Amino acid sequence: MKEKNITIKEYKKDLNYITYLNKLKETLTNEHLKLLDEEERENPSDSIIVILKEYVTNKENNIENGYKKIVNKYLISVIKLNFPLVTGIERLRQKYYRDLLIEKDIANNFS
Repeated sequence: MKEKNITIKEYKKDLNYITYLNKLKETLTNEHLKLLDEEERENPSDSIIVILKEYVTNKENNIENGYKKIVNKYLISVIKLNFPLVTGIERLRQKYYRDLLIEKDIANNFS
């Protein structure tokens, strides 16, 4: 599809290489994504670590409304995930943990 620039009309939408890649992007392994689009991506657990570090820093510095600032900064991500590979399940699990920290008070879910 990429090389020949093929587009398919399905459900009144034009679908092409980029459309399908975006649908599968979150569940492909890093190696497969790099083969398809030469794109590097960060480890999903990195965002969890950043959120937890920011929460701990706010708590240690007694910053008021630290949790509210984090919730506003890191909104819950809405991604529809497909599962062509087992590694997609791991990405979804990490996404769930990340969103759980934001959706509920981190103090309740920190451990």
